[in-house]
Formats: sequence, structure tokens, C-alpha cells
Amino acid sequence: MKEIREIKVSDHAVERFKQRCFKCYNWPEEKIRQRLETIARKGKVIKKCPGNAFEVMFENMIIRTAVNNDKVVVITCLGSKSYRNWYRKAG
Repeated sequence: MKEIREIKVSDHAVERFKQRCFKCYNWPEEKIRQRLETIARKGKVIKKCPGNAFEVMFENMIIRTAVNNDKVVVITCLGSKSYRNWYRKAG
């Protein structure tokens, strides 16, 4: 992705982070938002999704983002790579 100027984090992404990052479920909301922003800013695109969306991974955490011009919206948090793999097998 090109240089990111603005990152927004959805309430849904915050809730999913709480549900899928077990050791961080009691973090304050602002800390969670900052963590999700960091993942969006520093992460590597690992998958192109339909529309203008991407899966991004940083330090073993995966999020899904939507890109619109210079703005990135963190749509959801998919959890750690191991959580995601477990969920795919269980589902």
C-alpha cells in the first residue's frame, strides 16, 4: 500500500480484537485502537480481498482493512495467525 495518511478503526474491529486476542481482552479501548492502527501502518499486506480491501499482518496479528484514497479503515481483527488457522479448521 502507498503512504497512509489517516487510519480509522471501526468499533467492530475493537470488539473482535477483544474476542480474539485473549491476553489483551481487558486492555482499555484506546490502547486497542492504537494497536490496530500500528498493525495497519506497519503491517505487510498478505492477501488482496474483494473490493479495495486487504488482509494485513504485523507481529503475528492479522486485520482486514479497506482503502479509500489516502484513508485506511480497519474493518475487523482476525486475530493471531494460529487463532485464524484454528478457526478455519474448526469452522
